[in-house]
Amino acid sequence: MPHKRIVRNLRRLLTEIADKPEEREKHIENLLLILPRGSADPLKVVRPKPEKKESEVEQEEEEVNEKEEEVIEEEEEEEEESEEESE
Repeated sequence: MPHKRIVRNLRRLLTEIADKPEEREKHIENLLLILPRGSADPLKVVRPKPEKKESEVEQEEEEVNEKEEEVIEEEEEEEEESEEESE
């Protein structure tokens, strides 16, 4: 069966170039580009997202906390206004 032979040859190729990450990525990219497009970017499967540094994570958490505090303050102001109006 030809598809089994193709798969076997691809596996052999990828194991031969396992110690050459640039060449391996190039071959995988070419293989994915040959396939019918299932998404806008077929390389999302190949390229993992870079991990965020701790400082970036902390900064994002601070931003979220600030936004939450703003929302709480706005809600409190609205409650005070509605209480004043009801009186």
